[in-house]
Amino acid sequence: MQVVLKETVYNLGGAGSVVKVKDGYARNFLIPRGLAIPATSGAKRHIEHIQRLAEKKRATEIKDASDLKVKLEALSLTVEAKAGERGKLYGSVTSVDIANAIAEQGIEVDRRKIILDHPLRSLGEHTVRLKIDPEVSAEFKVVVEPSADSDVQEDLSPIEEMVTTEETAETATEEASATEAAAEETSAEPAAEEEKAEAKE
Repeated sequence: MQVVLKETVYNLGGAGSVVKVKDGYARNFLIPRGLAIPATSGAKRHIEHIQRLAEKKRATEIKDASDLKVKLEALSLTVEAKAGERGKLYGSVTSVDIANAIAEQGIEVDRRKIILDHPLRSLGEHTVRLKIDPEVSAEFKVVVEPSADSDVQEDLSPIEEMVTTEETAETATEEASATEAAAEETSAEPAAEEEKAEAKE
């Protein structure tokens, strides 16, 4: 059966297209859902009208997608996650986490359209892509920061690190001196006892 598509149907055609499909598919799916009408001689006269409406609708969709792209790429997104001492996450930041972070900025997106080149398993800045429309995509930055219950320790500045190293060295030296002094006292005790015993004899 030939039908005229009233809406764009994935893997079939755009609005206003005349396509040939199986009778059952047309009668049980396309026509009842208002996606197509039988391609009669009368219907074909409306093809240009349907195409004009489709072009207008498509232009609106592209404009909306482009506006959303601008908003997304201007966002500063931060997601908190629990991390270990070396900055590795316990788990990963998912598309749901990112969609929630975007929603907190007042923008709703379909998490299924968020494309991650790789799972976000470390702290720092990551690039994320959102497929807004077949013709429009947005790329934006997501910064993963350690949550309050993370085990990450902040890096020391060079001066702090130097002071810490010197303090550690001094502590080690003091401990070594104390150990040597204790050893000398311990070895001196038997000698003193021997001297006392000889004096008594």
